[in-house]
Amino acid sequence: MRTHFPLLALPLLAAAAHAAPPRDIALTHVTVIDMTGAPPRPDMTVVLTGEKIAALGPSKKLRPPKGAQVVDATGKYLVPGFWDMHAHPDDPELWPVKPRDEEKELLLPLLIAHGVTGIRDMGGDLKLLQSWRQRITAGTLTGPRIVACGPLLDGPNPMWPGSVGIANEEEARRAVRDLKSQGADFIKVYSLLPRAAYFAIADEAKKVGLPFAGHVPDAVTPAEASDAGQASEEHLLQLVEEASDRDAVRAQLKALRDAGASPIERRRAFIDLTLSTYNPDKAQALYARFAKNKTWHTPTVVVWYNNAHFEEDKAKYEERLPYLPRYIREYWDPKNNAHLQNRSPERLAAEKRLVAKYLEVVGGLQRAGVRLMTGSDFGANPLLFPGWGVHDELELLVRAGLKPEEALIAATRHPAEFLGLGDRLGTIAPGKLADLILLDADPLADIRNTQRIAAVFYGGKMLDQAGRRAVFDKARTAAEATGK
Repeated sequence: MRTHFPLLALPLLAAAAHAAPPRDIALTHVTVIDMTGAPPRPDMTVVLTGEKIAALGPSKKLRPPKGAQVVDATGKYLVPGFWDMHAHPDDPELWPVKPRDEEKELLLPLLIAHGVTGIRDMGGDLKLLQSWRQRITAGTLTGPRIVACGPLLDGPNPMWPGSVGIANEEEARRAVRDLKSQGADFIKVYSLLPRAAYFAIADEAKKVGLPFAGHVPDAVTPAEASDAGQASEEHLLQLVEEASDRDAVRAQLKALRDAGASPIERRRAFIDLTLSTYNPDKAQALYARFAKNKTWHTPTVVVWYNNAHFEEDKAKYEERLPYLPRYIREYWDPKNNAHLQNRSPERLAAEKRLVAKYLEVVGGLQRAGVRLMTGSDFGANPLLFPGWGVHDELELLVRAGLKPEEALIAATRHPAEFLGLGDRLGTIAPGKLADLILLDADPLADIRNTQRIAAVFYGGKMLDQAGRRAVFDKARTAAEATGK
């Protein structure tokens, strides 16, 4: 895909029906990190009028408008709002536990409190997501901008509830047309799609003017998906395998399955053989193909890392859990969740080796000029937290070799450009929407400083420290109530 999501600009950027703020906001003496690649600009004044950035200039020259609310931001840093480009606030995997819509909504304000002002929803109830978007625009629900695909397009026996099962090309084309008529912003492809159906989706999506993104199906290679025009590939799926001896890996897995090996034994064998046959030259050729085709990647390294390091980071997770509704806490309980069971030292050692390779791959993609985006995959997957997850992913991107600015671009400018919204979002400039985060410390010096949030600006509103505390307090109280 060369121009992504061209139809989103009008519905996403329509004027919100929030009550007009009582006055302009002027941030004075702030250091602006605008995400254009320019050096940070210290001692600046940024004037916000409603939802937009009205003016920006040196504090010694630009005076706050008369009557403006002046925020002395001396020693603070201003960056664009972050995007979570792989999110599941209404995850179909959780539908069997029957959470109420009101419980799901509790996740949305947590995103804003963490500076996540936009999400790309990668699978959920399209009508519910569209209703959330309308309420957020109307100011009756606190939450981020939402781009949504609706149901996943999967094979004839789908993996998750709510998916559209597809067995052939005719069904594939009809599913794309149906989602177009329902107002889906893009098409998401999933792992079990038959090969012919996948390419029919690619062709039909192009015809109707919808991008398609998602998993690289098992029957397709990452290179083939890139050549077919898949807008983004998620989770690094099959990248390490394609750079290894793919045929040998799949043959061994089949032999193990036929011999009755357990899923854990097959998983360990997959990791061991994939890593032992990994070829850096094949990987570099694949990265070059992605760069040539302009195929974006959402690594979601945090998915793999959090699962492999659960024991070490358990205290961090326990600090966050009280803010999540009961249905998620119970689903994530190790007693109930298969991902957190049968965690032998041998298995965990293998998983950690794979995570290390994924970090190496992310660094290679960046150096090859492949565009990356932040995504957390929060929803049903255990230990992936709404809002927190983007900051966790930023840390991992830097660990993978990205400079802090490059990681921040993956959370700001790149998502906006991918969605065709670069003229309105993703960087800081007069006339752009004021989706912004004010930080207490320099994120270019230490990416962990993205977590030191002084205020978030969204939808013409400012959520200051007191407002953020109120969001967390309300989330915790509501979460406790769902457990009764």
